[in-house]
Amino acid sequence: MIDVLVCCNDRDRYPAVIDPAESREWNVKPWFDLDTVRRIAEDSQEEAAEYGHGSVDTIHVLDGQVNGEGRAVVLNIRWMLMGGDRYREAVEICEPNGEGRYAIGGHGWGWYVLDEDQRYVENPADLGQPLTTSPGGNEAASQ
Repeated sequence: MIDVLVCCNDRDRYPAVIDPAESREWNVKPWFDLDTVRRIAEDSQEEAAEYGHGSVDTIHVLDGQVNGEGRAVVLNIRWMLMGGDRYREAVEICEPNGEGRYAIGGHGWGWYVLDEDQRYVENPADLGQPLTTSPGGNEAASQ
C-alpha cells in the first residue's frame, strides 16, 4: 500500500492509501482514514443537496457508544437504487480494514490518483513509491 492523493469528480481531493496492483482501467480502490471519510460524507451530502439525491451517492458516519467505547458506522447510500428492483442494495455498510481504513465507493466511483502537481496519473499500477508530498499535509489535501 502506498500513500496517494485521489479524486473522483475533478474537484474534491483526498489523502488515501492504495495498492497499485488493484487498479482497474486507470481507476483505483482507495482506503481512507475515518477523518477523511467524514470529509467525504460532508462533501457528498452537500453535492446531493445541490444536485439532488438521485444523482449522487451519499456517505454518512454515525457515531455511538458500545460498552463505553466510541464506535463509528459508515454508510454508503446509493439513492439511485432506492426506487427500483435493487433497493435492497441501496445501503452499504462500509467496514474498516485491519488498519481502520474504509474503501468508499471502490472502483465504481472512478477514483483516480493525482501526482504531486495534482495532475491525473495515467497508470497507477506503475506507482511504486509514495508521493514525495504527503497527501496528509494541508497543501496536498486542500481542494
